[in-house]
Formats: sequence, structure tokens, C-alpha cells
Amino acid sequence: MKNKRIGFLNLGIDVEKIKKLRKYSQDGIEIDYPEFPTRLASLISIMKETECEVEVFDLIIDYWLRGDSQNLEGNMLSSLKDFSPDVVFIYQQDYSLREIKRLALILKRAKHSGINTRWILVCPRLTKKTAHLLLNKLRGKVPSLLYGEIESTFLAIKENLQMKNLKEFSNMIYINNGKIHVNDIQHLTNDMINKMPLPDFKSLKIKRYLKINNHISVAFSRGCRFHCKHCPTAEIYGNMWRNLKIENIRKLLERIKILKTVCSVTDHDPLYNLKWFTEVCMLFKELSIPWICRLRADLVNEKIINNLAISGCRRIVFGADILYDYNPSLARHLGKVITLRTLEKVCYLCRENEVEVSLYLIPEFYPDQKSILEVINRCKPSSIILSPLRNYNIIPEDDPITSGKLDQLIHYIKETNNLEIGICTGLGEGAW
Repeated sequence: MKNKRIGFLNLGIDVEKIKKLRKYSQDGIEIDYPEFPTRLASLISIMKETECEVEVFDLIIDYWLRGDSQNLEGNMLSSLKDFSPDVVFIYQQDYSLREIKRLALILKRAKHSGINTRWILVCPRLTKKTAHLLLNKLRGKVPSLLYGEIESTFLAIKENLQMKNLKEFSNMIYINNGKIHVNDIQHLTNDMINKMPLPDFKSLKIKRYLKINNHISVAFSRGCRFHCKHCPTAEIYGNMWRNLKIENIRKLLERIKILKTVCSVTDHDPLYNLKWFTEVCMLFKELSIPWICRLRADLVNEKIINNLAISGCRRIVFGADILYDYNPSLARHLGKVITLRTLEKVCYLCRENEVEVSLYLIPEFYPDQKSILEVINRCKPSSIILSPLRNYNIIPEDDPITSGKLDQLIHYIKETNNLEIGICTGLGEGAW
């Protein structure tokens, strides 16, 4: 159907959290928000293949650039009303109870403003259990919700824009006659992944996002062979590893190269196929694109690190979220048994190959601040990324960032070490 109007509304996270993150950024702390902009740009590309008119309304970026929340939501609703969309996909990344109440209030204001449209909540990092809980909390406000590997659903929506029978769409939870219905999960196949259109960075106005973090994040594969219980990746994307072909990665990287920024590769299990990963490394070298990647310390050897160094990889991020040394029972329970010695060894190999190291830490998994300091002193990273624990199977009452729980730890680290600190915001993890 031609001329259908589709809106993408990025509410993201509440203003108080944005204020805090903006203050961190001004204090020299890097704000790490993984794959959200690239993923949204891909969803836009899928819908634009239908010849629909697509518009993006983004409160995160508007507030970040302005630094002022006055009339922000009112202006957004006014613009949305002028656009008069047939469907609005609400891209949501914060699932705290406070944010859910805010979302419900915005939708109420939209209704009173005369915005008559179909609302579909899009939550790519939610498991089925949490998605069900969230829709129940928003009962009467949002009739349907997409979760998990949502691109497969958007590919189906592209072929059936009327969406009259919601039973036909995978990864969807919806309310009908007062009852919540849960459709089956569908993961992207290799064929689907390689037929997806390239991200539409132009429509998204991607350069605005680069003002938060001068990286563009992508993932070239889906799925993870591991079952770490604190990570929803295996449940959301499945254990079957799927990947973009090298020729399609080349096309994507050529588009990213135009942006003149650093490419952050956030695949969950990139070393599943070493031959493929080596080809990806050489592609970065050929195109002279600076990049960052995330790897598991227990899967890395000197040859892999050497290839990364040759390819122009600037930094490797190793997960030090949970280490066996400090909490062996929890490490075994979570399914991630990595020792400090293993981490220390790969960090040394990186320094020998002149590749920077960053450690990804979940503070709640360490017994105290001294243990975090020991990891830093022994591994000698150039930077750390603090990621407050976010349990994707519950909706948290508060947020570690807005509550100030991180401030004391950041102050402690800064007093004892001269290294860069980043914060993983949860602004939207997912994939490309």
C-alpha cells in the first residue's frame, strides 16, 4: 500500500536519566550505547521499501542536544499530530516502573491531543516473560508489543501493512478481548539476514547520535552458543549462529566509512567461525576503518589478537562482568567461568600487540570496590565500561544511574587510577 505514513517514536529513557548521562559526558565519561541507532536505521529501511512515508521522532536526541526538557514532549506530540501517521512504532529501551508510567502518560496526552493512530511498542531487548509483564502494565494504553529479534516481524509487516490479523506476526504480544495473547518467536534466518536492506542513516540523521558517542555500532552475526544466565542474548537471538556474508559486510562498512567515525562491532559470539572473523578483520584493514570489538577472554589467543592488531582494531573490550576468583558459585551458576589469570594474560597479549584494552564490568557482581581495583591493577586496561546490572526478566523499581549508585564507585576509581571510564547506558542494545 503506497503513501501509508509510519512514525518511529524513540522515547528511550526518561529525562532524569538523560540529565545524569549528559553530566557524566561533560565530566569526560564516555557514554556507551550499543547498537540502537544502526538497528533503528535498519527498521526504517525495511519500511521504506514499501514506499511508505517514514518519520522519526526522537526525544533522547532532542533533549541531549538542547539540554532542556521544557515543552519537549508537547513539541513532539504536535509534530506527530501534523505528520498524522497510520502506525507509530514506539522504540523503547527503559523498562523501569517510572518510565512505564511516563510512557502511559504520554500516550494519554497523545489521545487528548487528537492523535488517532495505531501504537505498537517495540522492545528488542526484552524476553518473552518481561514483555508479557510490560504489556500487562500498559493494559489499555498499548494494544500490542514486539520483542526479541524484531526484524523478522518487520519483514512480515512490510508484506502486510494492514495488520488485521495479529496472530500472523511472530514476536508479538497483543491484547484481544481483554486477554493477552503471545505469538511464537521467530529468529532471522541466514537468508533473511543477508536480504535485509542497508541501514538508512540519512533518514535517521545519524550524525546527531554521534554527538553522544562518536562510534557507530554494528553486529555482523546473530545468536550465541553460550547460556550465561545474566544475559538475555541466547533467549532473544537463539543459540543458532547466523551471519552476514562478507560481501554484504563490505557494503555496510562502505556506508559507515562515509561517516568518518569509529566502527564498534558488538557481535555476541564473533569467534564462533574463526575463518569468517579473520575475513572480517582483513576487510577492516582493506577499507582502513578504525574499529573496536568485544570478545570473550577465554576464547582469545595470540594469533587472533595479532590479526586484530594488523587489521587496525583500536580496542578490544573483554567481559569482566563476573570473574570466578571473586564469586565462584555465582560464576558457575551464571555459566561464565573466566578467571582473573585468563583475563590478565589476554590483556598482556593486547598490550604487546599495541591494542588497547577495555574491561566491561558489572559492579554488582563484585564483593567490594577493592576487588574491582585489583582487576584494574592486574589487567592494566586503558579504560573500563561500567554496566549497572539490568535484569531483563523483571521490571526494576529504580535505575542505578539516576539513583547515584555509580557515583561513589566512579570517584573511587578516579582517585586511584588514571584511566578512561565509560558507562553502558542501556539506551538500546540489540544488533544491527
